[in-house]
Amino acid sequence: MQPMNVTSTLKMEKNYLHLILILLLKEQMMILKLELLNYKLSLKKKIMNAFMIEEVQQLHIAVHSESITEREIKKKYECKLTESNLAVIREKLLKLHSSMMYGELGMLNTNDL
Repeated sequence: MQPMNVTSTLKMEKNYLHLILILLLKEQMMILKLELLNYKLSLKKKIMNAFMIEEVQQLHIAVHSESITEREIKKKYECKLTESNLAVIREKLLKLHSSMMYGELGMLNTNDL
């Protein structure tokens, strides 16, 4: 067996360091991709919540004839403005609005259509 010369040892070490660098860069890219995906999901949730808050505000105006802020929604319904809570509030307001409209307009006569 021949002893390795200094040049071949340095080349092996250089190749090994390149391999480690490539692996580290790939790992860093995966981390960045995951962070970007998490950011997109959180942004999507924020947009969805903003849309639902606006919808609840519009329904509140239709039912109570007054506007309501996000802070007032939290206080009135005693909850955080999460997607599920907003969906429940929206459903309650829709039912209330439907019952109000039924009381005002009566039952829909499909023969008149």
